[in-house]
Amino acid sequence: VVDREEGMVKVILKEGKKRQLHRMFNSLGIKVLDLQRIQIGNLKLEDLDLKEGEFKEISESDIREIKD
Repeated sequence: VVDREEGMVKVILKEGKKRQLHRMFNSLGIKVLDLQRIQIGNLKLEDLDLKEGEFKEISESDIREIKD
């Protein structure tokens, strides 16, 4: 729970299917009003500095986790 007053939660999925979070919360009687992806692999989307609706082509290596 990020903000109980605002009803905000942070969920981390390793793998997800389409609309999975909506279905999970719906089963608890909670309606998802807004859903934002903030990271894909090791790529933080805020680092791309894109406005809503903009896009940028990225490579698989941009999102792959670096293994030592």
